[in-house]
Amino acid sequence: PKLCLNHHTLYLTIFLVDKYCCNNYVPILKYQLVGIAAMFIAAKYEEIKTPKLKHYFNICDGTYSM
Repeated sequence: PKLCLNHHTLYLTIFLVDKYCCNNYVPILKYQLVGIAAMFIAAKYEEIKTPKLKHYFNICDGTYSM
């Protein structure tokens, strides 16, 4: 699956992940969840039309479910 996001959204996603990981211990198995949560928040902030929640689950390749 491919999400067409603005490059500012991706930069904000990386910024949010970095800030969260600097202040909190994140086990290696939870990095994907932190990244997807940061991408969801960044898209809500930056994008005019945000991707649906099912698209984020598709990115995770079945690791998480609704």
